[in-house]
Amino acid sequence: MRDERTAGTDAAGTGPLPLRVACLAGLLALGACAGGPEVGPVADGDPRSARILLENVNRTGPMPVVTTGSAPGGLAAPEVEAALAQGVVGGAEFAVQPEAQSDGARVLLVFGPPEQLSPWRACAPDAVLGSGFGDGRRVAALVCDGPSTVAHLRAVAAGDTAADAADLLQAVGDRLFPDPYERYAYDRYSGVGYGGFGSFGSYGSSVGVGIGFGF
Repeated sequence: MRDERTAGTDAAGTGPLPLRVACLAGLLALGACAGGPEVGPVADGDPRSARILLENVNRTGPMPVVTTGSAPGGLAAPEVEAALAQGVVGGAEFAVQPEAQSDGARVLLVFGPPEQLSPWRACAPDAVLGSGFGDGRRVAALVCDGPSTVAHLRAVAAGDTAADAADLLQAVGDRLFPDPYERYAYDRYSGVGYGGFGSFGSYGSSVGVGIGFGF
């Protein structure tokens, strides 16, 4: 005889299986939405050289930062500087400037960048960056040495508050200027070369494996 008390439940009496699966999927989706900024593990280009450039500049003063567009949450210049510096292991100095010399080292932050923005041309003196063409939470971040792009990435803030913008820029600082000691040890002793993480979320192909003996 069918027991109506257990009809529509599994053996453990915890509810229909399809319902439990749907609930689990919903919880996973909520967890994904509650994450931090979207940014790749490694900047494209040569972030190790970007870190060396930053250290050289900081010997005599802060690294200039040029912003185009508005940071999420209306983040002010001192907050932009502090957030970038907080992401750099070992500390760093940045200074937001309306215009920095195009023949020197600098960081470019383009908020709401157009999709057609070319990171390899954006550091040129005559480059037209544009901004505000897309989601204001998105940023294209570049490290320039004169007209040359040393490293770059694209990232997306988790939200549109000042705290979200600070988290975004902290992650940008970390990826553009990685810890040199960790990177050098990896390169020297393992013999493994890094491939860049593409601006649009794809890994680069420049991965080489060798044997390092530490001599």
